[in-house]
Amino acid sequence: MNDPDDDPFELLGLPPAFELDAGSLRRTVRRRIAAHHPDRVADPLLREEAVRHVARLNEALALLQDDERRANLILRRLGGPAASEDRSLPPAFLMEILEIREDMEQAIASGDPEERARVEAWATAERERLKQEVGGLLARLADGEDCGGEVRLQLNVWRYIERMIEQLDPEGLDPFAGPGDG
Repeated sequence: MNDPDDDPFELLGLPPAFELDAGSLRRTVRRRIAAHHPDRVADPLLREEAVRHVARLNEALALLQDDERRANLILRRLGGPAASEDRSLPPAFLMEILEIREDMEQAIASGDPEERARVEAWATAERERLKQEVGGLLARLADGEDCGGEVRLQLNVWRYIERMIEQLDPEGLDPFAGPGDG
């Protein structure tokens, strides 16, 4: 990430942090978009650059609003492994998730809204648990503790849970989902 435009935190002039104030983030992006809006530029060539810059600002907002993607970005900034470099999962997780996925598929097939809601409640609670755990691990990693592998492990689990939520909510109506989830 040598180019500030490649790093949403640098592009928006924000300190890299997992915990972000959503309102402050949106205000920062709105101010930057207003300052670089294409309608404020008369030169057509500069207007094209302004359009690209505003698109990058919107992409940065979408990335930083998504807890999982933001966590992956911070892990990468702190030198931790990318998902493509480490696909490890906790030893018992695959058996557990296979049982849960079977439960989920039965709930979806049954058409019973209560069964579906039960599985959805488990998945959203698990997402929140992972968010808290990853946030704590990222803070420890930022403080110099060698826990990048543990962060990656939990982010890999998080990705499985997000896939489940996507399957439970194919229209993207999950009220707990952040922009860009998936």
